[in-house]
Amino acid sequence: MNDRDHEEFSFARSAVLEGKSLKTDLISATARLPLSDQEHPLYEVEQDAHRTLKLKPDTQFLVIERARLLDGKPSAIHRVFLDPSRFPGDFLERHKFGADSLIEIYGEYGHKLLSRDTVLMARSTNMYEINLLRQRYHSETRRIVLDAEQQLYAQNPNTPEPFVLEYLKASYFDDWEYKIRNRPA
Repeated sequence: MNDRDHEEFSFARSAVLEGKSLKTDLISATARLPLSDQEHPLYEVEQDAHRTLKLKPDTQFLVIERARLLDGKPSAIHRVFLDPSRFPGDFLERHKFGADSLIEIYGEYGHKLLSRDTVLMARSTNMYEINLLRQRYHSETRRIVLDAEQQLYAQNPNTPEPFVLEYLKASYFDDWEYKIRNRPA
């Protein structure tokens, strides 16, 4: 994957093409164990992320949750899960995740991005999202959402074998069209 691929398929580029202003709101950036409450709407997501990153059961992962606001309205929630062993100990303190591109940050640490596997599904908003949208953004969005699960594969000089660098779970709300033009065959 080259820089052009990242630019071509980015949420930010798509927003600009549609004439929308884009703001990223950092909800949280933390190191922790996966959720243990099996009733939580994100329990399975976090269990899948932990397994996909090949972390041992008692190992924390890095969780970066951001909302993407188009014209001031919450249009997406991105939850990124990372293996902390692939980054320095002060990783979470070092970056402004509300302003910085995660893809560019990965490059700073020598990660060469290779490919992305993405699964898209339609589903209803879950209670976590409904409460977050109400409490943080005073939005009553309760619709079908486009749910995206993505595994970003990379390699670095220390690890010649490809590995999953990032597990992303994204929820896209409202009447947003994510257009990809001129995609290579």
